[in-house]
Amino acid sequence: MFKFAVVLGIVYLIYTVWKSNRHSARTRYGYEAEESIASYLRRCGAEVWLSNGSRGPIDVYAQWSKSRRWAIQIKASRDGLARIPRPGERERLIVASREWRARAVIALREYGRTTYLDARTSQRLNAPRS
Repeated sequence: MFKFAVVLGIVYLIYTVWKSNRHSARTRYGYEAEESIASYLRRCGAEVWLSNGSRGPIDVYAQWSKSRRWAIQIKASRDGLARIPRPGERERLIVASREWRARAVIALREYGRTTYLDARTSQRLNAPRS
């Protein structure tokens, strides 16, 4: 019985380490996508702020001028199938962007490429250049 408990404990320990590393790689991929998009927007002339920990609906905030602001939610996928947020999640982004007086934008990161969409209309957008 004692040997079984030891084996079970070792299996549990291996599983938790594997799970935390798997989660970290997934989280790291999302942060790398955010950094890449922020870098691109800076090259387009925007002032860019990243959200702290990506807890809210806005991942990146970009401002070219007082009238040109984007509140961006990033959806990234390593398998190439970044999914548009569900209606409730889009609505939270729209409400939050209203508070910042910014356009609600969804950035889909697939295969190393980013597509920007208006969160309200799903119209494709290009980053403004200053």
